[in-house]
Amino acid sequence: MIIMVENSSLATLVELAAREAEQTAVRMSDAIREKEVAANKLAVLEQYREEYRDICAARMVEGLSILEYSNFQAFMANMDRTIAGQQQIVEKIQERVDNARGVWQAAERKRLSFDVLQAQEEKKRLHRENRLDQKLMDEYASLTKQHRKNSR
Repeated sequence: MIIMVENSSLATLVELAAREAEQTAVRMSDAIREKEVAANKLAVLEQYREEYRDICAARMVEGLSILEYSNFQAFMANMDRTIAGQQQIVEKIQERVDNARGVWQAAERKRLSFDVLQAQEEKKRLHRENRLDQKLMDEYASLTKQHRKNSR
């Protein structure tokens, strides 16, 4: 009876650890997707800034008024601030990804540890069963031999 309770408890722990590992994997996956979205937004902002810079450079060759040049400078400064802000967002999300990965790895190690314990317990159980089977077979052989001896 004690063995069954231990196996039941271990099975529960294995199940809980597997569920925790799955949940942490989902959270890590969500964080990775969020980072990809933020990184794509950053790339779009950087590309837009470069395109605008190229357009303004071409316009400067043609001649630009002081007001147009001032507007260009103000817009570029605003783009730089926006890009810097988006870079900070990407960095913060990357920290969350790294943290989520660490939590998932810890949960996965825990799950694997319980799996190993469960496998060891199963091996012990099979060994006990085999010993019991062997003992029963030996007793049966002994009784059969004794019965034959007494029958003569």
